[in-house]
Amino acid sequence: MKRFALFLLIVLPSIGWTQNSNFNWNEIGVKVKPTKRFSATLSGQYRWNVSDKIYSKTLFSARLKYDIAKPFSIQASYRRTWMPNDYFYLDNQDNTYGHRFAAGFSWDLLRTIKSKAKSSLKYTSQYQKEFFKFKREQIYWRNRLSLDLYIGLKRMTPVFSAESFFRTNQYFQLVNNVAVTSGLMNEMRYSFGLNFDLPNNHEIQIGGLYRDFQTKKWDVWVMQFSYFYTIEKKKEKATRTIGVPEF
Repeated sequence: MKRFALFLLIVLPSIGWTQNSNFNWNEIGVKVKPTKRFSATLSGQYRWNVSDKIYSKTLFSARLKYDIAKPFSIQASYRRTWMPNDYFYLDNQDNTYGHRFAAGFSWDLLRTIKSKAKSSLKYTSQYQKEFFKFKREQIYWRNRLSLDLYIGLKRMTPVFSAESFFRTNQYFQLVNNVAVTSGLMNEMRYSFGLNFDLPNNHEIQIGGLYRDFQTKKWDVWVMQFSYFYTIEKKKEKATRTIGVPEF
């Protein structure tokens, strides 16, 4: 308990100092694990702009994961987005949508070195492509390093991560009537949280996320809450989601 109090003492003051926009993301999902190596996750997320007191967007996500070896896995995902329509004047619709497809891999560096390590240090890399109704498609290469730190507590794990977003088609221009695009590292994300591995395959995480935009957009603080339930064979021990899934 003393370690938990020290963690809050260090982290929470930094939230109060920010003068940037604040958001709230809430997610609920279910994970199905029919075999030891394969899992599928379905979830829904609601995002709220706390600073402006307005709805931001709603997300539905489907994720597939296959463990090739103990520290290495491949992943694929699909995400459908509903959000306010900035181009209402074009179709007179209040809301619009987006579709995102992604694929990548995850590698647990720490458990590669020590197979029975209780902590986890994961490197995750993915490419994703998102399509919108009235906007140019967005193509990103994302790389994340995440730490699930074992501190000797049975049910609670601190989690930390840092992630970069490189948009490969950030800029668009015509050169001799040929479309040319160029990229930009346009966002960094830093997150922290506490993961609670509850009995009977229930799991929740509370935490914060700082979105450090490298463009002209305002940086954003996000308070997060996630709940997941795992369905799997009774003979197998539940595998924790460890907070928000990789994608």
